[in-house]
Amino acid sequence: MASWIPPTGLPDFIIAPIREAIEKMPPHHLLPPQAGEVLDPDQAYERLQDYAFSQGFCIVISSRDKANTNIRYTCIHHGHTTRNWRKLDEHKTEESNRQKEYTNIRARGCPWQVYISYKGITRGADQKAWFLGITNGSHAGTHDMVPNPLAYSLHAKRQPQYAAAIQQAITLRAAQISYSQASRIMAVQDLKLDRNAFYNTQRSSNKQQDGPELLPLLDFLNEKRYHIRSRYCYEMDSAIAEPISRQLEQLFFMSDSQIQWTQLPLTILTSISNTGDSFPMPFCFLPSESKVCFDFIFESLKELVWEEYPPPVVIVRDQAKGLSSSLPYSMPGSIGQFCEWHAFENIKKHIMDHEYAKEKINTTKPLIWNYLQANTSSTLTAARTKLFKALKSPEVRYIKNN
Repeated sequence: MASWIPPTGLPDFIIAPIREAIEKMPPHHLLPPQAGEVLDPDQAYERLQDYAFSQGFCIVISSRDKANTNIRYTCIHHGHTTRNWRKLDEHKTEESNRQKEYTNIRARGCPWQVYISYKGITRGADQKAWFLGITNGSHAGTHDMVPNPLAYSLHAKRQPQYAAAIQQAITLRAAQISYSQASRIMAVQDLKLDRNAFYNTQRSSNKQQDGPELLPLLDFLNEKRYHIRSRYCYEMDSAIAEPISRQLEQLFFMSDSQIQWTQLPLTILTSISNTGDSFPMPFCFLPSESKVCFDFIFESLKELVWEEYPPPVVIVRDQAKGLSSSLPYSMPGSIGQFCEWHAFENIKKHIMDHEYAKEKINTTKPLIWNYLQANTSSTLTAARTKLFKALKSPEVRYIKNN
């Protein structure tokens, strides 16, 4: 059975991830491909790519027929020239459309090539299968075998941290963070991704386009110069560590100017100015009142508002459990306080649960409101004293503790 021997002079920190990847391969994948092997297209690609990895090169699919019954695999260094899809001039001159000379040309004229063909098991048989064939099993000295196969971008995806780096890059790209900033963020997490792979995440994730019903809204928001942030849930292909689909989970947007919106299914966060005037600040679709949804709102506000201005001292809130869980985590320096209505309802419910007489409850309600709406220290003290006198000890302790 074939075994992998590390190339001489390769550092241990490079050998380790290569060995880890090879140990996950079926042992027969390390053997040279043989004519007559029965492999479907997915199995053939995996088997050939594993072999190429162990040898220090990389394979690509070079062609397939229209009937999809014949697929050819070649060394990545096949061909003699680049395809030049953009029709650039061969050399850079003052009059040419090329900005720089060739810097990385893979074409080396390598003749290595194999194929799989879908045909009858025996001549004329109705039962068919995919068979491997060898066109040329030699590289003919056109290029050296690479000691570190992880240098090929197709093989780099085998590294354990690659999938985590891709997922992080998708998140950072959605937040419109540049590669230079993202690389520093990922370096702290011991993750690394080259520039092309980072920007290609947006292209690959955009294969699954947002629904057409969102396009008018996004066009309007862009036209009005809104700040837009989105949160997606990605389905990843574990084999290639790339997103294969995405679903919009949350959309956040805010404007520098005050625009009144009505009749929209939005969560609106309202702020109060130092003159006592209230105004809407951000708008956010809230699919649920979960902790992750409120975390997303606060993280967006930190980025857009609270880097320049101080965060709020008090956040007036309702009794949503997700918000209660998010505040200590997302806003540890702010105090969460119930709004007057929710505070009144909580106190009233506590009184009703302890079997106060209906008449007693009715006479206590105004005292609760006076206590909650007191706007000076003296009126607060007087209102609190009257309310506590009207209540029993358990209710007084409840108000003091909450």
